[in-house]
Order: sequence, then structure tokens, then C-alpha cells
Amino acid sequence: MAEAAVSLAGAARGRLLRNRGALAGLGFICLMALACGFGPFFLAHPYDAVYADYVKVAPALTAHPQALELDAALERIAQRLHARIGSREITAGGL
Repeated sequence: MAEAAVSLAGAARGRLLRNRGALAGLGFICLMALACGFGPFFLAHPYDAVYADYVKVAPALTAHPQALELDAALERIAQRLHARIGSREITAGGL
């Protein structure tokens, strides 16, 4: 009985397709590559932006500026714009 000739690449592909863990890892790597490639198109901020006001701020799980940092942040922004901040009222929806 003659066996069919299988190329080296065909044998490797057959072993890969039988290994479920390797296929799961390959799928994960492909998803990560897609996320890294197309993810920046869906972000609101550029990936290379440096926000100078928050360089030395301790890490937190909430967004900056936090409620305690809001007055100082608004003052710095107004100073850069050469503007004055009048009265403001903070509500749940924003300023």
C-alpha cells in the first residue's frame, strides 16, 4: 500500500490544525494584531498626546481632573486662554 506524499509544510499545517491550544493562541494573536492596528482609529485622543497637567499625577481608576482637581485645572486653562472664569455651577451633567 503506497502512502500519499505529504510535503513538510502540509505535515506542519496538519499538526497545527489538530492542536486546539495552538489554534486558540493563533486566534488570540490575530485578534490582538487587529486591535493594535485598527484601535487607534476609534480613539478620541491621539496616542502620542502628552497632557502636561497630568504628568506627575498619581495613577487612578477614575478620569482626570477629579472633583478636587477641577478648580485648579479650570484656572490653568483660563490662564492659558487669557480668560477669566465667572461663576459656575457644577451639576451631574457637567459645568
